Amino acid sequence: MLSSNALSWASAEAQSLAREVSKISSVSYFDDVQLSDALLAGQAQAACLIACSDMGAYLPYVCSDPTVKLHVFQNFGHSCLAGGVFETMAYTAIEHFIVYGHFDCRYAKDRDAELLEKDPSLREELERYNVLRELRTFADNATGLPLKNLKLHGWVHDKRQGHLQIFDPGLCAFVIAKSPQSLS
Repeated sequence: MLSSNALSWASAEAQSLAREVSKISSVSYFDDVQLSDALLAGQAQAACLIACSDMGAYLPYVCSDPTVKLHVFQNFGHSCLAGGVFETMAYTAIEHFIVYGHFDCRYAKDRDAELLEKDPSLREELERYNVLRELRTFADNATGLPLKNLKLHGWVHDKRQGHLQIFDPGLCAFVIAKSPQSLS
C-alpha cells in the first residue's frame, strides 16, 4: 500500500518500470538536503548528478559549496550514456549517483513522441518514467566498474508545484521531498 505522500502511477508501463528499478539493490531514497548535508559533513566523499541541459538555473540549489566533490553532467534528456559519466564513475570514488529530471522537458517529449502516442497515460508522468529508465540504463551498463558502495537515486523537479519528487524504492513510487523546496 502506498503512503499518503506517494504519487500514484497512471500508466501500467511506468508502474512496471518502477517495480523493476525498485529491485536494483543500489537504488535508495536520498533527497537534496541529505546529499548536501552528507557532502558538507564529509559523510559522503563524492557524488555525481546528471541533469537535463535546460535545468541550469536549478542546479546550484543542490549543493553550491566549492569544497565538495559534486560532479555535474548536463545533456539533453539527462542521459547517463553521454560522454564522461562512466569515466568519472570509474576513476572517482563516487558514492551517490543521481538522475535529476524535470517536468515539461521538451527533449523527452520529442524523443518519446511514439511512446506517448502508444500510451497517452504516460504524458503526465513521462519525466518520472524517464528518470527510472535512466537509472535502469545506468545499472545495466555499469557492470565491471568498481562501484561496490554506490547508491542510485532518482529526482524530478516539478517547477509547477515548486517541489522535488524523490524515487522511493520501498514504495515503488516517487514522493514529494521531505524538505520544502523553494525552487519556483
